Amino acid sequence: MAPRRSVPSCREVEGTVRGRPACGAQRRPTSHLSAAGVNVSPGRVVWVHIESGALVGNTFDDLAASWHEFEGRRSSKPIHLWLYLSELGGVQLHTLNGLVISTRPVHAAYDMAEHGRVVVERKGPAMLSERIGERILQISDLAQAPPGAKVGVVLHMEGGAVGIADLGDELVVTE
Repeated sequence: MAPRRSVPSCREVEGTVRGRPACGAQRRPTSHLSAAGVNVSPGRVVWVHIESGALVGNTFDDLAASWHEFEGRRSSKPIHLWLYLSELGGVQLHTLNGLVISTRPVHAAYDMAEHGRVVVERKGPAMLSERIGERILQISDLAQAPPGAKVGVVLHMEGGAVGIADLGDELVVTE
């Protein structure tokens, strides 16, 4: 099993993402990045969408997730996932008219007043946590009508496969 990479705290990183501290931002190789989705403005961290095939061959080193909490209850599904990969560093998976994979760094927990709060933890769904240390052997993209609307991926790893998809704007993780 590969050594676990620690998730940086907000204090270890400079910059902001949408006005919040950028947690986990780091330099990454650019050969896997697409021009679409580049968000560059002065004083901001750059994030770029990643094609799912770029995950192949990476070792899954660590995991973080954000969750919505309201009136003491936590949502059953995460809002965002961050997979820490051997060659790419941290990559975020989130919903936005389909599954989006990007270099967005981990954000800090934040309060949403009467709507609850979002917490960020260095853990995630058990089916993903159990795969830490495994290499991603293959990716299968999941699509729905209209053709080409990518809604998810299946990560085929050494110990089995895990699906991650946007189903009705919910981030669903399943074996």
